[in-house]
Amino acid sequence: EATMGQYFAKNSLQNVLSHLRQLSIFCVTFSEQFLPVSRNTLLGFVELLSRTCGYDHIQHVLSSIKFLHSYTGHVYPGDSFEFKVLLRGLRRKLARSPKQALPITPEMLILMYQHVDITHP
Repeated sequence: EATMGQYFAKNSLQNVLSHLRQLSIFCVTFSEQFLPVSRNTLLGFVELLSRTCGYDHIQHVLSSIKFLHSYTGHVYPGDSFEFKVLLRGLRRKLARSPKQALPITPEMLILMYQHVDITHP
């Protein structure tokens, strides 16, 4: 019989187990079934994660949950249309826009020029 450990490197396995622990705590707290997890339970779990986690982390957690369902022969509810629409919305909501540098004004250039000795490069 295969164990989950043979599918992952040591650190990856620790991450997967941590993700599954998060789901199990959620299920125990809200009296939900852990395996197979229902679509509504998974939606609630993702909604809770989205309050404190970024989109990439949520994707990693869902990947771990999907692996567990596949490993145990259960259907993964995250493959539904509604779930995919939720994830698209989360990706937009949790997107981080890059921070653009402020422009250098002519006044700033004048101030910099006053402090630079161009005779000695």
